Amino acid sequence: MGKRIGYVDAMRGLAMLLVVIGHVMLFTLKDEGNMLFRILSGELQIPLFFMVSGFLVSVPGRGVWSFVGKKAFLLCVPAAIFMAAYVWKDGGDYVAAWVDSYKDGYWFTFTLFQFVAVYAVLKLVSRAVKLGRVAEGVLLVAVGVVALYASVWCMREEHTYAVIPLLGLVQFKSFIYFLTGTLIAEHGLLAKGLSDKEIKVGG
Repeated sequence: MGKRIGYVDAMRGLAMLLVVIGHVMLFTLKDEGNMLFRILSGELQIPLFFMVSGFLVSVPGRGVWSFVGKKAFLLCVPAAIFMAAYVWKDGGDYVAAWVDSYKDGYWFTFTLFQFVAVYAVLKLVSRAVKLGRVAEGVLLVAVGVVALYASVWCMREEHTYAVIPLLGLVQFKSFIYFLTGTLIAEHGLLAKGLSDKEIKVGG
C-alpha cells in the first residue's frame, strides 16, 4: 500500500467539519442568513469538497466507459436509495425530489458523478486529439469557466425548464473547483518529491 498524503486527509476532514457546522446552522439554528453560514457553505465548504474530490480522480488510459459505469454505481445508486428512504420517511414526493436542484440534500453525490463523467469525456477528447499537458490544462480551465457562466443562466431559468433542476445544472458553478483539483494532482503539486508509485491519496 502506498503512502498517504497527510494534508489531503486533513483537508477532507476540514471539509466534513464545515459541512456539519453549516448544516447545524441551517437546519438546527435555522440561521440561513447568517454570514458565517454563507462563508462556510459558498466560499469554503463546497469549493474545498469538490477540489479534494478532484485530487482523487484518475481516469484510466483504457476502459474509460467501464470506469464511468463503476462510478455511477458507486455514487448514484446508494444516493438514490438513501434519498428514496429519506423522502419516504418524510412523507415527501420522490419525483419532486428528483426534479429539484438539491435532490433533498443528496445533490452533491449526483453532481460529483456528473463532474467525474464530464471530466472523463474531456480526457478522452484530449487523448484523441493528442493534446499536450499545457493544452489540456487550457481546455479544462476553458470548459470550467464556460460551465460557471452557463450555470448562472441555469439559475435564472431553473423554474422555467424542468430539465435544469433534474440534471442539477446549476451545480456546475462548482465544476471549476473540481477541475482545479484534477490539475493540481496531475501536475504533481500534491506531494513533490514522491513518485507516483509511492503516493496513495486518501486511499
